[in-house]
Amino acid sequence: LNCLFLGPAIQILGGVMTDRPQIEVLSASVPMYFHVSNQDLFLDLARTLTALNILFADLGKLYDNPPPLNPLLPVQHEYPYPCRFKCGNQVITFTYLKRVDPIRLVFEVETEERNILYIKYTQQYGVEAHRKAHEFGIAPELLAYDDTLPGGWKMVVMNPIPQGYVEIDSIEGSEDQGKVQAVVIAKMRPYFDEGFVHGDLRAANIFVDDGRQNIMVIDYDWAGRNKEVTYPPDVRSSIDIWRPRAELSLRPIETEHDCQMLKHLYY
Repeated sequence: LNCLFLGPAIQILGGVMTDRPQIEVLSASVPMYFHVSNQDLFLDLARTLTALNILFADLGKLYDNPPPLNPLLPVQHEYPYPCRFKCGNQVITFTYLKRVDPIRLVFEVETEERNILYIKYTQQYGVEAHRKAHEFGIAPELLAYDDTLPGGWKMVVMNPIPQGYVEIDSIEGSEDQGKVQAVVIAKMRPYFDEGFVHGDLRAANIFVDDGRQNIMVIDYDWAGRNKEVTYPPDVRSSIDIWRPRAELSLRPIETEHDCQMLKHLYY
């Protein structure tokens, strides 16, 4: 635990040593100077110091009575701590194999039955939208969804994309480009007709099979019902990613936005 004092202000950070130091900001910088009538800042400071008091007390208890270590259980530093999920009435145990994406928390795992699955950790996820897309055959099967992790994190477990599928941005400029774009638009239509939106239909999130007849769409983090879900902060059109509007942060996601994204798959 780190307490950072910036002049007459305090900020709390948490740190842990794994394969390298990891530090996360736990609070904003809270000023300790303000007018006596400013009750909002007074309460912010009081809550911060009270939380610190409770935290130090709990840490003291932990250090006085440390939990016993089991040498038979491997210490897992490189991956998230969950190693099992519930699928129906069955509890599935898995082992992490590798991290798939350098930015997103997406991992390839192997179950005890030696099945390869993919697990994603995210702060929000369109479960209903993903399942509806799978019904239409345009998304991998969603096997499990756990929204009980601390800090608002969700664990999403799904089957891998079938072999033979490739990202459609890999065929940009080829003679199949127009055909693939038409297939994507046609395959997404039933999903839109059911009132669902995706919000991030970039070429990198869409895969097509060898026969250029079927697609798979991933990343349903923002997905949901038309105009009932919103874009996260900091979503806008850029030189790298085309968006239907220059600025979309926190705006409702609309079917028309998705349709426009598909029309501009290759800009």
